[in-house]
Amino acid sequence: MKLKFCGIRRPEDAAYVNEVKPDYAGFILAKSRRQMTKEQAMELRSLILPEIPVVGVFVNEKPETIIRYVKEKAIDMVQLHGDESNEEVLQIKEATGAKVIKAVRAKDVESIRKADAMDCDYLLIDAYQPGVYGGTGNAFDWTMIPEDLRHPFFLAGGLNASNVRQAMQQVPAYALDISGGIEIDGCKNLEKMKEIKKIGDEENVEV
Repeated sequence: MKLKFCGIRRPEDAAYVNEVKPDYAGFILAKSRRQMTKEQAMELRSLILPEIPVVGVFVNEKPETIIRYVKEKAIDMVQLHGDESNEEVLQIKEATGAKVIKAVRAKDVESIRKADAMDCDYLLIDAYQPGVYGGTGNAFDWTMIPEDLRHPFFLAGGLNASNVRQAMQQVPAYALDISGGIEIDGCKNLEKMKEIKKIGDEENVEV
């Protein structure tokens, strides 16, 4: 199972990513305490190893703006965390060739299936909280996730060193998406990153 470390925003965060080498890094490009500008994203992308894909997280952003981020090489992949339509997903994919992750807040099984019907490349399944588009830091009932989804999915929501092993063992996810679980006082922490990467490596060893 793969790991995505999200909310990377400082040069030292980029250095941590290069040292720990998760499978993906994530930049928050929507309104959030972790939000950054396109210029900051381009600068930070240049500091991260080219073999680690960087995912840009957007909420209800204009497709034209997202396309510009990809074409200007600020990000490599797109994560849509709002109420984006399937037409917008296709527009972004066709204009950039980038992989698109569509996030869904797991209110119920039907909400997950609705997202799974879209023409994205991956889903990201996160906890549902009314009026909040993500980054709640809350876990949810993983048994709600259908076993027959069309898309590989990232699992998000309240993941940290205390529950990532359980998630890897219980959920047939493609990847785990972790942000708050690798922070201390709102800043990314190298030791927490290393701890989760070590658990991931242990779980990924084939028996």
